[in-house]
Formats: sequence, structure tokens, C-alpha cells
Amino acid sequence: MADRRNVTDDEQYVEIWGDRVSLRDLVVALAVCAAATVLAVVAGRALGSSEFFWGLGGAVVGFGVAVLLVRPKRDVQIVADDADAASAAPGAPAGPAA
Repeated sequence: MADRRNVTDDEQYVEIWGDRVSLRDLVVALAVCAAATVLAVVAGRALGSSEFFWGLGGAVVGFGVAVLLVRPKRDVQIVADDADAASAAPGAPAGPAA
């Protein structure tokens, strides 16, 4: 049996399409989308209307619910570069010195 105390944060994420995602959040989001899609298709079949469009609607609803359930983990900060900040300051030279 593996010792769970040695599990680092890196082991909780998997790389998908060049991005690292939480495996737990990925499974939750996929399950919510799949369940909403299946329920919508069943509803469309019961009502005798287009299952395709009901399925698309269910997928969109599932995506919306997944967005609400799974929060982003990134903290993006935009920091101005020192060179950009100096040139934007009042009284700074307009271009490079000759």
C-alpha cells in the first residue's frame, strides 16, 4: 500500500494537451456533462422530438454546471515591465538615445 503522505502536488495533476489539470476536477466535469447529455437525450426521446438537439442542449447545460462546480486554479497577474513603465513616465525620452 502506497504511503499517501509522500504524495506531492505534482502527482495530483495530469497533463492533457500540454496543460496540467486536476484529475478529480476533470472526472467531475466529464461526469456532469455526460449525465446532463444522457438525461436530455432521454427527455427528447420521451417527447418524440429531435434527440440530437436535446443532446446538444444537455451538453451545453452540463458544461455550464461544470463551470460552476470546478473553479480555476490559476492566479494570473499582469505585471508591467520596468522598461515599459519607465517610458510611460512623464518627462521620459520618447525614443532610444542616439
